[in-house]
Amino acid sequence: MNTPTIEKQKHKDTRAMLDIYRTAKSDYSRLIDETVELQRKLNEVRLAAQRKARIIKALQEAILVEANDGVPDEVMEQVPAAPSEERLSPAHALVRRRMVSGRGCVLEAAKLVKESEIENIGIEPKAIYNVLAYLSSRGQLKKIGRGRYRIVGSGCGVETVAQLSDDEVEMDE
Repeated sequence: MNTPTIEKQKHKDTRAMLDIYRTAKSDYSRLIDETVELQRKLNEVRLAAQRKARIIKALQEAILVEANDGVPDEVMEQVPAAPSEERLSPAHALVRRRMVSGRGCVLEAAKLVKESEIENIGIEPKAIYNVLAYLSSRGQLKKIGRGRYRIVGSGCGVETVAQLSDDEVEMDE
């Protein structure tokens, strides 16, 4: 074979390989750009899902609050008092009456204060906050926000004498 023909063929092959390399490099760059774009879109979707989850949670809490507020007063008045309610402070009794709404319902301190003012019971707001904090420490309520508590369990807590403080227990002698 002729040497110039071989050289021409080698030159053609080298050009073809160079074209293949350029095409592969271009494809690789395009794939990198697409991967970065897909990662960006994935992050946007994740953020949107988190926002929607927060909105759903807020709506669920609002529904629970509305469900809690929807208990007619006639029904609430017919709920029998806990056996020890006579010994409870007026604030404690008010909170306990609202706890019969059941598990998952939300109690709001501001609404309880307003309710005590409407009923003209004469309860100091601090007393209501103290009762809510006390029941939260006992595990009967779970604090979910400022002045907002979710009822845990059945909402009808039973306390034994051992759980009550000395000033709450009157001993018969």
